[in-house]
Amino acid sequence: MGDSHNGTAGVRRGVWPLLGLVPWLAGASPAPVEPAEQLVGVWGSERVLGPQIRGELTLVRGEGTWRARIAGFDVPARVGGGKIAVVFPGGQGEFQGSLEENGRRITGHWIQPRVLMSGMKFATPVELHALQADVWRGEVAPLEDRFSLYLAVQKQPDGSVSAFIRHPERNFGNRMLFRAAPTSTSGPSQRKTAG
Repeated sequence: MGDSHNGTAGVRRGVWPLLGLVPWLAGASPAPVEPAEQLVGVWGSERVLGPQIRGELTLVRGEGTWRARIAGFDVPARVGGGKIAVVFPGGQGEFQGSLEENGRRITGHWIQPRVLMSGMKFATPVELHALQADVWRGEVAPLEDRFSLYLAVQKQPDGSVSAFIRHPERNFGNRMLFRAAPTSTSGPSQRKTAG
């Protein structure tokens, strides 16, 4: 019993000096950071605007009809001379392809609707493979219509903070550099300077 009492007394003696540091640690604070320096880093926002149709495209040949299924759509296909054409409602996209003579593969292109960022249409190669008799499946992966905007804030060697805006889809902003300075919200106006 004496040994366990001595062990407890040793722990108590070791704790008291540490407890003496608590008031000092509670009053400690990190070095102040300038308000503009708090923004250093890359800030960004990305938004995918479409297209809505993507994923597995399945073509099914029935008695006298062909059907195409993708992203919840089930629409008829037009077939003639080994060519297959499918147009999805609302201008959501279309598929144009050809059935190989051996019937094992359909190769073609997915034509997506015009993208908002450039106003252009894009065609993506698509290959559908036979799963069983009269059923082919392949993956449609259209170009994403993406809007991205980034603000890169950097601390300069002289201690000042600068920033630039970058919009990669339009190759905008890589040459425009701005000085970043804190603004006061208590005054009637805020001022931003460009350099």
